Amino acid sequence: AWLQLPNYTPRQLAAITAAQLTERGYALAGGMGLADLQAALCATWPRDVLAMRNAHLASELVQRAISHRNQRVALPRLLAMPLSLCAEDLGLQSHGLMSLLAQRAVIDAEVAELVGMAPLKRFLVELRAKVEFVSLGGDPRLLEGCLNVVLTGNPGAGKTTAARLLFRALRAYGLLKKNVF
Repeated sequence: AWLQLPNYTPRQLAAITAAQLTERGYALAGGMGLADLQAALCATWPRDVLAMRNAHLASELVQRAISHRNQRVALPRLLAMPLSLCAEDLGLQSHGLMSLLAQRAVIDAEVAELVGMAPLKRFLVELRAKVEFVSLGGDPRLLEGCLNVVLTGNPGAGKTTAARLLFRALRAYGLLKKNVF
């Protein structure tokens, strides 16, 4: 008999991660729950990696979180404190999903206020549509490819402004991993 098992959803992976943490005696601090574990999984790995590696990622997230906790806390305090993991241990710092959504809203408002720059506005609308399509389950390969952009125009046309705005947009939409302009 041949059985094809479906991939785990991010929510199921979060439940597996929570079970592994409980088995090891760890708890989530600060009222965190399955939604936070799911956010950590989705922020750490793209959708195609989640589908390909499945439950192995839950174990990897647990190992990373415990390692981050052990590096973050000094040894004497580490021995005295309870076995709990905070958002920082899971990799959910202030630049997590909610922060990225806020950055996207700021960039969208800034683009709407721009005078002229129709080609840049069209490019950012197309980019936003692709990112939203992929986030709703579309093929992530759609976002792969060269991100080189050549901006041309006369002096004072706003090339530097456009470049900086484009960088912030690419960063907010998760296409640039490093925050280096």
